[in-house]
Amino acid sequence: MKIESSLQKHNIRVIEKDVPYLREMVSIIHQAQTPLENFPSINEEVPIVVVDPEVIKFD
Repeated sequence: MKIESSLQKHNIRVIEKDVPYLREMVSIIHQAQTPLENFPSINEEVPIVVVDPEVIKFD
């Protein structure tokens, strides 16, 4: 769907000079969502933490 028609559908005034900026923002959002589509449970996994014993000893 074109950005212009989507804005009009939601009764938002279209400012032509803002359309390229909006296209870029939509592109960035889609790029950010790609890893979440490939790994939907990535936020549910506990990260592995390696602690140096020397750090604990002298903390």
